[in-house]
Amino acid sequence: MADLLLRVMRYLTFETSRACTMTRDHPKCPIGHPERYRFGLKDKPLTDDQVFEFWRWAHRREFRGIILWHWYNEPTLSMPRIRRLMERIKAVDPYQPFQLFSNDPAAPFAEFDLIKLTDYSLNKDLDDRIASAWGEGQRHPHQPTGYCGRGWGWEMPIDVYGNWCLCCNDWRCEESVGNIKTDDWDELLRRFYAKSSQIKWKDQASWDALPRMCRACMDVNFSLHRTGGSFPTP
Repeated sequence: MADLLLRVMRYLTFETSRACTMTRDHPKCPIGHPERYRFGLKDKPLTDDQVFEFWRWAHRREFRGIILWHWYNEPTLSMPRIRRLMERIKAVDPYQPFQLFSNDPAAPFAEFDLIKLTDYSLNKDLDDRIASAWGEGQRHPHQPTGYCGRGWGWEMPIDVYGNWCLCCNDWRCEESVGNIKTDDWDELLRRFYAKSSQIKWKDQASWDALPRMCRACMDVNFSLHRTGGSFPTP
């Protein structure tokens, strides 16, 4: 079942550095927060070899999604590294697509299959990922059932140190399934599948069973993830 997840996975996301050009402009962004990576490993960043080998492992297990250069960092600050990795990966699979998520309007569009630019000059009122690091979260009475879209398991987020996180809100690695530098990748995939498929609730008991981070996120950032209705099947 876990291998099937790779076949439908849309994104393999790599954080390429800890740097961003807008850290001072966004006090709600956790990139410079002292608790960033608190529950994960943070000794040495991933090497190019480790990024490449992890992609090749996923590719051999039928991952045919997009490699996304993104997370809380600004990827264009790591362009020499990104170009090296893209060249190396395309030598194995010329059809591997790449996407860039950037705040730089001068980003090199032609080098990527997809690009998303975020114009923060229009709105600097970010959702509060930092606030979701604390608290237990409240189940809203008008939303008796629901799920987080992350339960669909559509993205594998790997931070700069190799921590395989549950989602982009997991900036402290609180719900990380492990680290790709130290743990067995097949086992990490099984853990990720188990965790990501359980972020849904139908009553108070199932709400209480959600990871603390998820309950706090859906409470603090109500409009970001929270939806209602029937449960998706990963």
